[in-house]
Parts: sequence; structure tokens; C-alpha cells
Amino acid sequence: MARHGFFAKPAWADLGRYEIPYQKVIRPQLKLPPSAERSLELRALETFLDRKDLTNELLYAARRQFLFYAEFGDHEAFLRVKQQFEPHSDDYLLLTTFTMYDKSLDYLPKVSRLENFFELAQKTEPESEIAGWIAYDALGLMTDHFDFGRASNLVHKAIAVLPEKSWLLRSLLLSAIARLYVDPGNSPAIVRQGLAIYAENESRMRARSMPAEASDMAYNQGIAMLFAFQDYKKALEHFRRVDKDTLYAQDALVFSALAHSHLGQSQEALEKLGLLDFSQYAESPMRLSFLACYTEIVRQRLGDRADLQRCVQLPEATQGDVIQHMTGEILQLPLPPTLEMAILKQFQNFYRLKISPQNKLRMAQSVD
Repeated sequence: MARHGFFAKPAWADLGRYEIPYQKVIRPQLKLPPSAERSLELRALETFLDRKDLTNELLYAARRQFLFYAEFGDHEAFLRVKQQFEPHSDDYLLLTTFTMYDKSLDYLPKVSRLENFFELAQKTEPESEIAGWIAYDALGLMTDHFDFGRASNLVHKAIAVLPEKSWLLRSLLLSAIARLYVDPGNSPAIVRQGLAIYAENESRMRARSMPAEASDMAYNQGIAMLFAFQDYKKALEHFRRVDKDTLYAQDALVFSALAHSHLGQSQEALEKLGLLDFSQYAESPMRLSFLACYTEIVRQRLGDRADLQRCVQLPEATQGDVIQHMTGEILQLPLPPTLEMAILKQFQNFYRLKISPQNKLRMAQSVD
């Protein structure tokens, strides 16, 4: 639920020399204001790609940018365009994206390939943010396989050579490490280290008038207080700093309602549920599914009619921490035996992955 690597490259990202044709030639032709929403730019790019007069260079640049925007915004379109061309052999960021979706590769060959792209990008484009973004993308894969030591090592390598202009990417990489720290299974001291990283990042971002990015940091602090410390009042303080027009606004409302329900504040919880609008989440089925589940958990806690079956219909790729937190919440409720069994079976699949010999070894090596 804390954000990590699961979102499109932001508009300010330096995506290397292959992005130059997009920024200098294509983007002006889209006739969109600088602050246009990503969904509008995505649709405009799709129209641009239908043109028959594009040079190979412009076609490549447009498809590349479309993939970066569509990956977490319109996944069907992402897969469709992905099949239409191959990345250049030295376009290490796009090669990273393709590798992440290569189902023929097991974990170790895949992560080794990503580390190689990272090293090559550092050598060939040292003044860009390419290597940093490769590290950022690879972190999701590493943490999904409990390879925390490898993830931490890669982040610190990336941060060590990022150019000064890249303070924001540096903050996001540190936030990825903070996400590992705030896991409820860690000691309170480690969780507080993660919270301190989030707090420092939020302060920097607010000082630079970046409310969207600052809101994400506030949201992550709220999630940590909610699940690691069960400090519902403090969680609400953090969620209140999430701007209503930012990416995690609806998520913050859902988890604010959950916190209120734990505090016995039924009216406040209902008010938060009444503000929910998931219309912007239609293209994010995984996120929509787990938020819908938590909404039903809150309703059940409040004594309303609730459809807890939605909590056993989560997409296969749902993050492990989502499954873990959700299971802890739902098992506090009185459940029919069949539903309880389905919830436990869903958790068992996550737990089996966590205790597999390979993942146990990676976690042990991370501690060492």
C-alpha cells in the first residue's frame, strides 16, 4: 500500500537521450498545456501514433513514452504497444521495462539482467537519471522476492552517483528503503527510521511547493502508523495532510475510515466512506480491488451490510503487504467458516512464498 515503483515515470523524470525527440518535437505537437493530466497526454499520444508520416526516430520515441505512461495507467494498451517493437540495444531503461514483464525469466536471471542494465546505464549516461530509474524499477522485483539486502545495496549504489539535480529521485529511492523499514514485522526502532525518511522527504517537498509528492510521503507515514503501531490518532494526522487532488487521496480516505472505526468514531468513518470516488481508478484493477475490500471491512466494523467476499477476489499480482495487512484486519471480525477458510487460504499462498527456501535464505542474508 505504500507506494513503490508501481507508477508511471513522472513528468519531471530525466529519461535519457531517447526522450529528447519526445520533449522537443512530439510533446509540442500534442497541443496540451504543461500541466495536462497524464490520461489526456496518453490519449493524445495514442492519436499521434496513428499518423502515417512519422520517421522511425519519432515513432520510436512516441512508443517509448507511451509505454512509460501506460504501464500503470492503461495496462491493456501498454501490452498492445509493447508487442509492436523492440527496444534499441542501448536503451537500458526501456529494456528494463521489457525485462520486468518477461515471464520466461526466473527471478535470478531477471534481476541479474536488470543489474547489468543499471551498470551499463551508469557508464553510458552518467549525467542522466536512467540508472536511478532502473534501480527504482528493480526494487519492486527484489522486495517481492524478499531480497532486501540486494535491494538496499542497489539503492545505495544509485544514490552515490546521482547528479545533484536529481534530489527528488534520490528521495524516492530512499522512500523505497523506508518502505522496507516500516514493515510491521520489524522492531519499533527500525520502523521509526523509515518514518524519519518519509518525514524528511515530505518536509523537503513541501518546502519546494510539491504538494503531490509531499502528500505521498504523508500517506506512507499514515500507513506505517496504522499497521505497524496501531496508532490510529497519529495515522489520521498524517492522512489529513494528503491533498484531495493527489494520487493517494482516495486511499487516504479509505484508511482514515478504518482508523476512525478502530477509535469507535462511527460517524467520522461513515463521512469518509461517503466521500469516496473510485472513478479515476478504473484502469487500476489491483488497487481498486484491495480498496474495495477495505471499504467492506470498515462497513462490517460499523455494523453495516458488507460484502466481505470482495476480500477473497483480489488479483493474483496483489502485493504481499496488502494481503498481510488485510488478513490481520479481517480476521478480527466474526466470519462465516467458509469465508474465514477462503481468507486463510489466500494468506497461505502469500505465506508459502515468504517461507520458500530461496526467499528465507535471501531474508537471512539481508539481515547478515
